Amino acid sequence: METSFIKPTRKTGRESFVVSGNAIGVSVADYWAWAFSDVVNNTERGKLAEFIVASALGVADGVRSTWEKYDLSFMGRGVEVKSAAYVQAWHQKNRCRLFSASGQHGAGTRRLASMIPSKSDRRTCMFSACW
Repeated sequence: METSFIKPTRKTGRESFVVSGNAIGVSVADYWAWAFSDVVNNTERGKLAEFIVASALGVADGVRSTWEKYDLSFMGRGVEVKSAAYVQAWHQKNRCRLFSASGQHGAGTRRLASMIPSKSDRRTCMFSACW
């Protein structure tokens, strides 16, 4: 059975979960706090980086889309946002190296650069790296 696209609407966080027509005392903000408070985790850190860039560009007023060719749209152009961090959510003996002491790019930067597609494959016009 084919279904149609359900367009998401922006939530305030005050919406309640309802069972059989009755609010059950749990809000969307409660869910967000439970599910997304770990902003150090790689998955949520990437979304946080997208939100920071979207806010800086003035395009954070809608709803984040997970099915677009790029992370953000700004002035009719696609924007890809990548994030990296010295500190990870898991135990580390040392901080991650994004740059080597010699000033040359470290392994983290090489990995970030490898995520940017070749010119012929690019669907975006801007890239933003957040550290």
